[in-house]
Amino acid sequence: MESEREAVVTPVGRFEGCLRVKTVITPPEGTIAGEFTIRSYCGTRLSWFAPGVGLVKVRHEDQNEIVWSVYLTEYTPSDEDGYFPLAQGQTWRYRWGIYGYRPPSRFEDICRVVVVDGNTAYLSSATWGIGSGDLYPFV
Repeated sequence: MESEREAVVTPVGRFEGCLRVKTVITPPEGTIAGEFTIRSYCGTRLSWFAPGVGLVKVRHEDQNEIVWSVYLTEYTPSDEDGYFPLAQGQTWRYRWGIYGYRPPSRFEDICRVVVVDGNTAYLSSATWGIGSGDLYPFV
């Protein structure tokens, strides 16, 4: 965790008091991965979580120097105040893009909490391509 006081702007609005988490993903040998696909997963990832909302933004720069940007575009409000509310029916919709790779690609995801059983939540998700182009100004 790097910060609990970040402000983040996404297409769905401005979120205050976000938790920023930095994750560095390296291959087992701890250096630059030898294969392109593995280098895509390795790199530095910053994730922002808003209280009562959940994940609102991700920026991942992989070992190929390609940047993946993810932004919240729609969500179901929650009565929970944690950084990752998991109430049944909770939904999040994201738009994300890959930059530094030609042509830049854009995708959308939708995630939904299907069932909550005690301390276990079951989620469903779907991803689809929406073409190429910028997410500007949200890169």
